Amino acid sequence: MPLLRIGTEAVAVVGSILLAFSIDSWAERRGERALEVDYLERIADELTDAKAVLEEIRLEGSTNLLYAPDLNAFFDGRMAPVDHQRLVVAIYKFGLDPLELGFDVSTFEDLVSTGRLGLISDPDLRQAVQRAYAELQRIAPVRDPYRDEYMAALRSWIPRSVIGPIRSACPNYSAYSACSGLHLDEETTRAIVGQIDTREALVAFRMREQGLLTLSGVSGPILVVLDQTLERLGR
Repeated sequence: MPLLRIGTEAVAVVGSILLAFSIDSWAERRGERALEVDYLERIADELTDAKAVLEEIRLEGSTNLLYAPDLNAFFDGRMAPVDHQRLVVAIYKFGLDPLELGFDVSTFEDLVSTGRLGLISDPDLRQAVQRAYAELQRIAPVRDPYRDEYMAALRSWIPRSVIGPIRSACPNYSAYSACSGLHLDEETTRAIVGQIDTREALVAFRMREQGLLTLSGVSGPILVVLDQTLERLGR
């Protein structure tokens, strides 16, 4: 009987230990799943915000390109007689670029730096998230090189006395036809047009045009990837 009692007690002790391990393991898994849900929610927020920024940048770029034909006609010598007001609006709108490119990727960086990427238990979802953030990294190299030269020149070409009326009369993301009631001083506009009749202005325009076209081509597929990833995340 003592041996039986000892055996029973040993089984009970082992059972208690195994149960404790099981409870600890269950609690750990539950904690990891809660942490996974938190990370996925934060990632979904980051990618949603990034998508909104990219969509606005793309929309602004599309608006810029609406004015490229007028500038091309001017630089190619095909704009005769010159509509100075229309051309000044084109010069300004083609350079309009109010948004700074910046995506918050702190949650993903935290996952990677802490070695917690494996918390995303679904391997397909994990791969989709990694791809989405990798795609966002493609935008800056495309956008940055062509911005500065044209925008710096723009600040010297267009005085504030002209910018105000253009902003008031011409809605954002619109063609020249939407600029109702705009009447710029002819002498001032002629002087502005004269400033861009240079090789430097032409080079700056061509660089920006190429950059905008490249941005338009790259951003579309990236938005598709973001949409697919957000759909996986339930957004």
